[in-house]
Amino acid sequence: FIIDRIYSVPGVGPVVYGFVNQGSITANKSVWFGPLNSGGDAGNVKLVGNNNDNNNKNKNNPARGEFIRTTVKTIHYNCLPVKNVSAGNFCTLAIKLDKNQIKQVRRGQVLMETAPIAVSRFKSKINIVYSQSTTIKVGYTPFLHILMCRQSAVVEKIETINKGFVSSSTNVDVNASASDGNG
Repeated sequence: FIIDRIYSVPGVGPVVYGFVNQGSITANKSVWFGPLNSGGDAGNVKLVGNNNDNNNKNKNNPARGEFIRTTVKTIHYNCLPVKNVSAGNFCTLAIKLDKNQIKQVRRGQVLMETAPIAVSRFKSKINIVYSQSTTIKVGYTPFLHILMCRQSAVVEKIETINKGFVSSSTNVDVNASASDGNG
């Protein structure tokens, strides 16, 4: 589930609107929520609420990139309460979060059944269609559009694989934590 909008409904609490990208969501079921964007190191991703984590002293102030355990209280689809919703549909979910966690909800975050891993750097292969010159070089800051998420990034490394007349294939190392972006 990818969060697109956030609402605060009196008597209900935080309600998120978004898209079920894969699988299904069931009411009263425990899910992972994040990645959180509070202090800490972006490379130090830790799961809060994991059963294997017996020394969980930092539950109220999670580090950047952490996912926390929460519960989907209710689901609304087409303005009607439902027990579950499947992939390919937009819906609203009332989720159980405390006051500190509500402040960290933002567009682009996800709800997942399994414990995910957040990354701030990734490698990408792009094809550049023939052009006399290109502005894509080390230090270039594109805006990534991945599903409903938009995030600025910085190109850190470029390797040309196949340079042809019509197009060239390029491996690009991208740092997506360059700025907070919009998701």
